[in-house]
Amino acid sequence: MTDNELIEILDKRRQLLIAEADKLGQIADAIRSSGNLLNSLYKPLSQVKSTKPSTEKTTGKMPSIPSEKILRPMEEYNEKGKLDDKIAYALTIKKLALKEDIIQVIMQHSPEKDPAKLRNALGARLSYLLKQGYITARKQGRAYKYKLIKT
Repeated sequence: MTDNELIEILDKRRQLLIAEADKLGQIADAIRSSGNLLNSLYKPLSQVKSTKPSTEKTTGKMPSIPSEKILRPMEEYNEKGKLDDKIAYALTIKKLALKEDIIQVIMQHSPEKDPAKLRNALGARLSYLLKQGYITARKQGRAYKYKLIKT
């Protein structure tokens, strides 16, 4: 590469940077002329209301949720039921249970299930049910003890 070729490349790069700087200047001018654009687009965090129900993970307090979002106690195990029903059954029997306790109850009734797959599916489902306010949990060491919400 010769000196002239290098100078030509650098000149092209400089022209591109100047054009980009001009565009940025135009954007800044538009923002200045529109008043307080960001304030009109975004509300402060203190003014934003959450649409999710609150869940108290450490205190075990009942979250404020609509009544249709309660996981009902299950008195009988349903092999063909959804995982939520099996969780409800285990929590009905145990009242307060770790994830491993729930796995143990399900495995007693369905020994053909793969424990590793069940553990993964159960972890994800318990997390969802907790976040949606269907169940409550209390932290015990590094684990959580889950409980059905009283109806």
